Amino acid sequence: MADLQYEVTWRVYPHQDLVQMSGLLCGLVALQRAGVISLAVERHPVPIGINVPLTDLRVMQKSTGRSCRAIWEFRDQSDVLYAEQLAGADWYFKRQFTEQSLRVAGTANAHKVRPLGLTIAAFSWPAWRCVAAAIRTSLGSATARRARGGAWRALRKARSDFMLWATLPDTASVEVGDEHPREPAIVFQPRLWNAESQGSGDVFDVANADRIHSVQVLRAAFGQPERIGLIHTADAVALAPDLMLQPKVSVRRYHRQLKSSLIAVNCIGLSGSVGWKFAEYLAAGVAVVSQPIDKILLAPINPDEHYLVYESIEQAVELCRRLLKERHLASAMSRRNRLYYQTWVHPPAHALHLLKSCFERG
Repeated sequence: MADLQYEVTWRVYPHQDLVQMSGLLCGLVALQRAGVISLAVERHPVPIGINVPLTDLRVMQKSTGRSCRAIWEFRDQSDVLYAEQLAGADWYFKRQFTEQSLRVAGTANAHKVRPLGLTIAAFSWPAWRCVAAAIRTSLGSATARRARGGAWRALRKARSDFMLWATLPDTASVEVGDEHPREPAIVFQPRLWNAESQGSGDVFDVANADRIHSVQVLRAAFGQPERIGLIHTADAVALAPDLMLQPKVSVRRYHRQLKSSLIAVNCIGLSGSVGWKFAEYLAAGVAVVSQPIDKILLAPINPDEHYLVYESIEQAVELCRRLLKERHLASAMSRRNRLYYQTWVHPPAHALHLLKSCFERG
């Protein structure tokens, strides 16, 4: 067992977005099991919104007795912060961090805002105690139950959260070791946006059209409908049924595909966000072809080092062909990406970086 370094208390709100925080929550539990931290749960009964994508922590450094309040925030928009939590925190770690985040924070709070870094989805039975605490907090709040549409819908959401953590694999499913065998294959599996549920359809329609076009072009160039295609959703069925993955791909199969493929293509989110897929690509050690990434992370993700940049999907095709031909470039990128994942994204390492930085000057 390691020496205890931090005492951590997770302040649980009703309506926590357990999926967004899943990787780092699993990281905290792994550190607890390793004896690096203690982890307590404190229920906070007042909701601050539906599916709140933040983790509210109180951290005490054992060696000095210093303590602080840290917010880990997972929203996709760089220009949106939770004002009340920002004002009350010592540190506010933002997942999609840019210079714009500092401007939104204002002069009084900008010094608190730091990058959260790349996150990955992770699910583990050891973390179930924390998940159960979040579910109990939601079900125990009358305000939260009403916001969900009543007790029955709140129970259905609780069941959904339980099934997610009970059935989805942890990060070991996608992680690889040195010199993992590769096929000359390409993975690109975007999800279409549900424009109706999101509000104004214009921006979502444009994004969907771009993803549909990208699948069409990549399939025309490389085939591989079992690896290149749209994720099976009602929107994909309605808009582009012929471009869905054939056959339907489960999470575990997708992870196996990544680990055996040479290349993965990445598209950014609506607000320029960098999603879990990029973190999964790093964990699987694939060479990456991606649209430009402008987020500030814990450590830089550099063009030509960790990924090749494309501005059009036709350019992405040419970059994929280059990597298929120049295998030494793909192998070097694979090694760098795996090292980046192990150092900065693997949940226990990531969580420990964030805890340590709470007591370091920026």
